[in-house]
Amino acid sequence: MTRRRNNRRLAREEFVPYAPTRPGDQVNIHHCKIGQNNDRLYIRRNYDGTIVAYCHHCTRSGFADSSSSRISKRSSRWASEVVGEPVPEWTYPDDISHRVGEWPREASNWLLKYGIVEEDCERFGVGYSESSGGIVFPFFDTKGERVAFQVRQRFEGTHGIPAKREEGVDNAGKNREIPKYITSVRPESKGSSRIFFPRFCGVYPSRDTDCFLLPVCVVEDVVSAIRITKTGAAEGIALGGVSTLPSALVKVGDLSKRSVIVWLDNDNPTVLQRASDLQRDFEVLVSGDSAIVQYPRLDPKRYSSGDIIAIINDALTGTESEED
Repeated sequence: MTRRRNNRRLAREEFVPYAPTRPGDQVNIHHCKIGQNNDRLYIRRNYDGTIVAYCHHCTRSGFADSSSSRISKRSSRWASEVVGEPVPEWTYPDDISHRVGEWPREASNWLLKYGIVEEDCERFGVGYSESSGGIVFPFFDTKGERVAFQVRQRFEGTHGIPAKREEGVDNAGKNREIPKYITSVRPESKGSSRIFFPRFCGVYPSRDTDCFLLPVCVVEDVVSAIRITKTGAAEGIALGGVSTLPSALVKVGDLSKRSVIVWLDNDNPTVLQRASDLQRDFEVLVSGDSAIVQYPRLDPKRYSSGDIIAIINDALTGTESEED
């Protein structure tokens, strides 16, 4: 009998060497499509030691059991410990700095180009952590308890950990290949819904604004949620994973009584389908309007405040049109 190779499966060498060592953590890296925003190979180490991987571009997947997934050592900042040694207790980074001017230049430039300034970092709980090697974004459960964080470790123009600003060296040749993001979830919150919602950071709509009249815009990333909230046109909610379901969100910020816009980074069929599914679910869960942004195909953080307001209004009125 001849055994045929499953071409839909990822080879171990495509994902096991890049898996995080701490159970519950997840990373996303390039796989079959190189370029900005194409880090679509998601790799997660489960609490039983197994590793699962899935590429959202080629839809290939991989699995490694607890015995075959052990790796002796890996020289990466987010996982320098040896697999098999005691796993550190989950903690939120305690060295977060909101002083953007003191961050590594690559990190501060990346955030500033999206219009997020030091005051925003303090208000929304965003900061740079030396121990994590990147910009830290908080995530909460639907009751407002902080249960996870995501670290942006790679920035446009570099594929490695940025050098400290005061070192004053060209680190182009010294960067170690790392994922763009690493997500760390509190073990007891495994599988639960997690979101970024500005109100959980103490940021509420203006006193002059009736929150029931203000729509909610569901997005993929925290920076986009902050940008939308700053415009005053809507409150942004960033999803922290595929386990976050609309049915779990309807009690957050009286969302069930409001209009909801779904605006994801519409760069591949998988994301487009997810956006359509979310919009359909919200349609039966909220008393306001339910809309989806199909065009433009980029996420909100890449647009000016004026464009964001116009796109949200067009989505609610059904007048949006395809980009040129």
